[in-house]
Amino acid sequence: MLYVPHFRYVFKKSYEKSGLSDDIAAAFIDQGKVRFLFFGNLSIVKGVDLVTDVFGHLSKEQRDKVELVIAGKNVDGMDFSSLCSTSPNFKVFDRHINDDEMVYLYSRTDYVLLPYRKSSQSGIFAMAAYFRKPMLMTDIPYFRKMMTKYPSFGRCVPECGYGKLVEDTIMNHSVAEFYTREDCDKSDDRKQTDAFMNAFNAMLE
Repeated sequence: MLYVPHFRYVFKKSYEKSGLSDDIAAAFIDQGKVRFLFFGNLSIVKGVDLVTDVFGHLSKEQRDKVELVIAGKNVDGMDFSSLCSTSPNFKVFDRHINDDEMVYLYSRTDYVLLPYRKSSQSGIFAMAAYFRKPMLMTDIPYFRKMMTKYPSFGRCVPECGYGKLVEDTIMNHSVAEFYTREDCDKSDDRKQTDAFMNAFNAMLE
């Protein structure tokens, strides 16, 4: 008897340019800047207001070093006009994001913002991990649990320290320290998958 591991869902990490709207295609175009992405429902419970507050209060020197994209459905009817007027590097896409646009944004960002106030699980966490993008998280139980299992996947701080986390990330930008081989293999269930494949091949032989 063979026990089959629960293989993780995978999909292509490439995108069709024809599937990108002009505004999304114009996002994340400056490779010299530190890129941040907030993706998913734009809601208070997901902390999008914390993102607008933190980035809205960056100094001009800090704003000039970053690109910020906020993308998703505005479920709380928030007004992002003030944030967007703060810097041309801050862009908000208040609508459904198609698959090609999603892949484009994840593949081009440096960091994924997860300033959640509560969550029992997060598809955004899984997506960021799949694309190997470091996450900046607030210290809620779910993220604390994930960081205990995969400490190299990002940084996790109390909500009151989120602004400093963003500022420190801008100042000390380096993604090389994230996503160790050990954590990636654990996340991908590499040992269980390899054991299954070896046993399966032995049966075929």
